[in-house]
Amino acid sequence: MHSKKQIAFICGDNRQIYLANLFSENGWIVYTYNIDSPLLSNNCIKCKDLKSAINHCNIVVFPFKIRDIPIDEFFSSESYFKNKTIFGGNISNDFIEFFFKNKIEFYDFFKVDYITRLNAIATAEGCIKEAIEMSPYNLHNASSLVLGYGNCGSVLAHKLSNLNSYVTIACRKPYQGACAISEGIKYINISHLESRIKDFNYIFNTIPSTILTPNMLEKINKDCVIIDIASSPGGIDLEYAHMINLKAKTIPGIPGKVSPLSSAIILYDYINDVISI
Repeated sequence: MHSKKQIAFICGDNRQIYLANLFSENGWIVYTYNIDSPLLSNNCIKCKDLKSAINHCNIVVFPFKIRDIPIDEFFSSESYFKNKTIFGGNISNDFIEFFFKNKIEFYDFFKVDYITRLNAIATAEGCIKEAIEMSPYNLHNASSLVLGYGNCGSVLAHKLSNLNSYVTIACRKPYQGACAISEGIKYINISHLESRIKDFNYIFNTIPSTILTPNMLEKINKDCVIIDIASSPGGIDLEYAHMINLKAKTIPGIPGKVSPLSSAIILYDYINDVISI
């Protein structure tokens, strides 16, 4: 093996491209497969297949959705993954079983609080950008509802509040509501949402279960903008929302779209911290 540090990047969005460039700029030999973009550094070595890319490296980085990798191609390369360290996102059970069976070290970006919290910043900024473009209202002095108060919900609520929007969060757990109240944000329990849903100019959903049902959507202000950033299956009946002419949009993968370099820097720092232990 070459004396320099070597790493492979397999598929992915612009985060993957910027991440590959960061490693290349910092002295790594970088191999890529199924990444074709003018943003990719000429110093990165493009490989014709998965086996060629991973054969050279001890570290392999898959995208935030590792299931985007053709599973047949992945498992046909089984022997090439021996003694590798794998990084990826949203790693499904079939991949996890494979890694455990073959004693392959792996890290799921979605399971790392450090990454999810910092990615919530990009997600919140992207949400706000989309909402402003879709709405006839200013956020200033508008009433905004954030469904959920986890990493994304809490960061988004605070950024909206800093833009002088009147923010209410709705969640199921009273403790999360208490946290919001202690930070100057209004709270309602989701069980009481139906009677309040008409009061908002903006609704942002972060809860990955259907909260905004047809019955709930019928009660929403017709000028309201609805942004859903929850992972599948999402929190809104999008087809019904469009049928009754509500302004509603689902936006997955915001960090990779609005701030891929910032997101890549987060991943670069995390990967380096892991491999230096």
